[in-house]
Amino acid sequence: MRDMKTLRLVLAMSAIATGASCGGGSTDDMKLFPVDDSGSGLRISQQEYRFGTSEVGDSTTETFVIANVGADTYPLNSLRVQGRDAAEFSVGDDALVLAPGDRYVFDVSFRPQSAGQKTASLDLDYDVIAGESEATVATEAVFYQAKELEQSGDLMAASGEYQRYVNAVPTDGNKTRAMVRLPLLAEADVYGTDQGFDSYRDALDARDHGDFDRALKLLNSVVEEYPDGYLADDARYMVGYIQITDLGEYATGLGSLDSLMDQYPNTSYADTALFSRAIAHAGLGQNESARAAIDTLLERHTAIQIGDLGYRWPKDSFVSRMWFEKSEAMLLDL
Repeated sequence: MRDMKTLRLVLAMSAIATGASCGGGSTDDMKLFPVDDSGSGLRISQQEYRFGTSEVGDSTTETFVIANVGADTYPLNSLRVQGRDAAEFSVGDDALVLAPGDRYVFDVSFRPQSAGQKTASLDLDYDVIAGESEATVATEAVFYQAKELEQSGDLMAASGEYQRYVNAVPTDGNKTRAMVRLPLLAEADVYGTDQGFDSYRDALDARDHGDFDRALKLLNSVVEEYPDGYLADDARYMVGYIQITDLGEYATGLGSLDSLMDQYPNTSYADTALFSRAIAHAGLGQNESARAAIDTLLERHTAIQIGDLGYRWPKDSFVSRMWFEKSEAMLLDL
């Protein structure tokens, strides 16, 4: 549904020229605030910002983030500094579209030309393309609430919200993102947040933003630095998963899954590794090998099988029924 309307965000900024210059912080530490009271899914890292003091002629740069945490889409039309001292502030003016889950990181610079207090506003003009329904918006808000809880360090609460989101969404782009975080948070609740936890989580964030090279580098560092750590098999599996699912590097991904099973034969990722192997073989046109991987997966979850007729029934568990359903759907495509 397309229901376009134009709104405007105004971010107040002020600074004092004289004295020592001051710096900013990391975008990873920024808390996100609603941009207005309209129910918009846009969040910004600062509602009002004070640059502090700066020498006349010196330049101070601060980083801001605009994030889409809802289900609507936001075309950003323009980003401008306006107001009495606008000439002493500068910002890039990129036209772009923020889809659900996207973030835009940008810098604002302050270079005073004379002494005294300086003020300006940062105006963002954007359109809103409405999502499917209010229910969709509310459901997506659960995912982003979980992510904010995770970033704040409240991992147990984040895990509960991710699970609530997964249970509420039959199929959605953020469902996979939530599902790959659930085992991480569950293990962190048992083993703590060392042994590569931060690197693994940073890898998931990098993947969410499409930076697959950084994600792979971070995941490999977890395996190399903590080969006996509780996240080593998780990281090894995710390497193969990214190579197969995100990059389409099927042969390389198969090699990574082989390494997973060689190094960690008792990994809890055995089932999902078999399914990923089937995807990779299918991608290479090796349908017989794909069927063999699916058959092995089904055998692991079969309770009853009737001779050579091909009839079999899953074990009485949610996991077994799930793998039967996914496997049967894939076999139809092979």
